Amino acid sequence: FIDGVREFAGQYLNVELMDWQVRALQGQLLFDDEQDLVNRVSLVSTARQNGKTVALTALVGWWLTEMPKHRGLPQTVLSTAHRLDLAVMLYDKLADILELRFGAKLMRSYGRNQVTMPDGSKWFIRAANSSVGHGMSCDLIVADEIWDIGSTVIDGGLLPAQRARRSPLLSAWSTAGTEASTAMLKWREQGLRAIDTSHTSSFYFAEWSPPPDMSPLDPASWAWSNPALGTTLTMKTIEAESENPDRASFLRASCNLWVASDRAWIQPG
Repeated sequence: FIDGVREFAGQYLNVELMDWQVRALQGQLLFDDEQDLVNRVSLVSTARQNGKTVALTALVGWWLTEMPKHRGLPQTVLSTAHRLDLAVMLYDKLADILELRFGAKLMRSYGRNQVTMPDGSKWFIRAANSSVGHGMSCDLIVADEIWDIGSTVIDGGLLPAQRARRSPLLSAWSTAGTEASTAMLKWREQGLRAIDTSHTSSFYFAEWSPPPDMSPLDPASWAWSNPALGTTLTMKTIEAESENPDRASFLRASCNLWVASDRAWIQPG
């Protein structure tokens, strides 16, 4: 499947996926002999502005245009984010391409954005509120910035919306959060336990972050959390960000490190 996603990105998005994007997408799109996905839930975490949105745009576009051919059935895709405007940004990047190149029909009403493909596949764009996913049955759900999405939304709304679908995927992407990011913390800890115990499950976890024994102020640690460094990001950019007096924002956004709070009176360190 990953070759198809790369081809879609190059042909329709005019981008060549970076190595880290290919690795993350390939991991969550692994399939067995029956072409069923090995993983049902995926969590990918990097620092900001490394290309998460490009990767998930390619995933959604490929799924809508190619997965119906593999499965022989129309697909239902839901994309969501902690804010509606962020979710709609993905629609703005991809919807016109689907209309012009694939003959899709668009609903552009803000908050009700929707794409209907000629084969009947549908793509819904919704904010991650308490009602998202209810009344729906989805093959692919893409959740962006889940550090600010609650457990009730994921466990009570999104995951149950995939129970009746064949080999579904919940693809979550995010930068590190705070202690209030309970849903992301839970899935991250599950992924770390699986890695520590060499336990294979239906959950794919990939995180780019510095080792705990490295100082986040050491420039040598920045490449660990910024896989796009040298391609779309430069060291000068991160050096400038490291001078930000808001230390918590720098640790989260630029180093992909968890902090106790992003509104604390006393800065980390």
